[in-house]
Amino acid sequence: MPQQTRLLISICLLFLTGASARAAEAIAADWAGGMKINGQWSPFLLHAPSKEHGPAGSVDLVAGLLFGQALDNFVVEAGHVHFETGSGADHLVFDGELRDGSIEGKVTSGNTQRIFRLYRTIKADVSRFAGNYELEPGHVISLTTNRRNLSGVRLLIALDSQTGQNQLLFARSATTFFSGPFSETPAAETTVEFEKSISKWKTSGSPLAIAKRIDFPEENVSFKNGSVTLAGTLILPIAPGPHPAVVFAHGSGPDSRANPFYRTMANCYAANGVAVLIYDKRGVGESTGNWKSSGFDDFAGDTLAGVDLLRTRPDIDHQKIGVSGMSQGGWIVALCAARSPDIAFIISLSGPGVSPEEQGAYMVEHRVRAEGFGDAEVREALAMYQMNSHCAKTNSGWTEYEAALELARKAKWYHPEYTPQNRDEHEQWRAICDFDPAAVLEKVHCPVLALLGKVDPLLPAEKSAEVWKESLARAGNTDVTISIFPYADHSLGDPNLGMHRPEFFTIQRDWLIRHVQRARQ
Repeated sequence: MPQQTRLLISICLLFLTGASARAAEAIAADWAGGMKINGQWSPFLLHAPSKEHGPAGSVDLVAGLLFGQALDNFVVEAGHVHFETGSGADHLVFDGELRDGSIEGKVTSGNTQRIFRLYRTIKADVSRFAGNYELEPGHVISLTTNRRNLSGVRLLIALDSQTGQNQLLFARSATTFFSGPFSETPAAETTVEFEKSISKWKTSGSPLAIAKRIDFPEENVSFKNGSVTLAGTLILPIAPGPHPAVVFAHGSGPDSRANPFYRTMANCYAANGVAVLIYDKRGVGESTGNWKSSGFDDFAGDTLAGVDLLRTRPDIDHQKIGVSGMSQGGWIVALCAARSPDIAFIISLSGPGVSPEEQGAYMVEHRVRAEGFGDAEVREALAMYQMNSHCAKTNSGWTEYEAALELARKAKWYHPEYTPQNRDEHEQWRAICDFDPAAVLEKVHCPVLALLGKVDPLLPAEKSAEVWKESLARAGNTDVTISIFPYADHSLGDPNLGMHRPEFFTIQRDWLIRHVQRARQ
């Protein structure tokens, strides 16, 4: 081979190698965007390989709650970007083009192809922008920060109190953010710029909107239920009272007022003229007591103690105090209304219509089947769940159970969630497992709003709706609204989006305002 030819080839290879290195360097960053699933944009983040993210890089699939998923076969060549993640039925293959600060292309899953679009984002201090911004009187956008660590990326979650629109805001710079849905146009749909105490919102096809930061008045409070002291925060509307109010009851586990869900709902309600009391569950945060050894009567007593506190305040309308609860909180709010005539209304979010023991059995069967197992494995899993429940209820048979558990742990279907009770901590299960919501609902006479998700993996939504409807009818209660969101999971969010659709907020707001106004007449 002539020397000139060899030299030319060497130069070309050097050029291509340099170009490939520059392309890889250009993409080594955090990218945020979405993929289109069933007509909706599902958000995800790409953490392209770099010194910071390591040689593999990762993705965060917000909808599937899959964070830090490792990348495979990450290749950048001549502006084309290829990467893969997951395995089996969850294997995703991304192919896109890098241009003008974005990556656009298609993602393949089995025989299905979807489009995706990503924009470069940065790590920014988002907490300083969290708060409430008023576009006009009564129209507030509330910003909270994400709970999960998306490989170091923090973002803002925006909730529009008027439309119920929920958006994720990603940082483009220290003070400028962008959001989706990531439409067919090249540019992100919404851009937000923060300047001191204002935010400027520019949405495709709409004029620039300027929102001024506002602070809802809030006050730290405490109240007692017997020997237990509960610590909470009361969030008030800006307008003078007296205000209607809602006390939030807790779901299962060590819940507290620090839960961003409670703050999000409080902001939404306060923006619409309703005060909200959120508090630390007994034994959590600044509250005393022990939630692990407490039953539903104890939890309902705690919530009713919060109602009693509000009834002493001149800035609260004593005739318009209701309670709201999600999941286990749905059982609690029903119990509150059955026990006290002072409850003006209840809002149940994914509140089961079956006993805790039946709800747990449903969860076990649903999960085992979802993982691809058949009737035989379902029977085995349910047998272990029921044996575990019986031991906890009777505090007997633990030795036999533990021997059976050793064998069950070797089975492919086994998961610790199927046998949650243990020899040392089973007092609460003994107190709550046979709770009958139907018997309680038959004593509820105040207005009821109950929302459920059809694809809830933790409880039978349609059966629960029937139990609520029939039990309240037996009570003679005709002011009942029960809705099943066809797409929603236990959080009442859309699992394809990883967040709530607007109707989750607007149905509650409109129902609540309608009943508050009716009460005022």
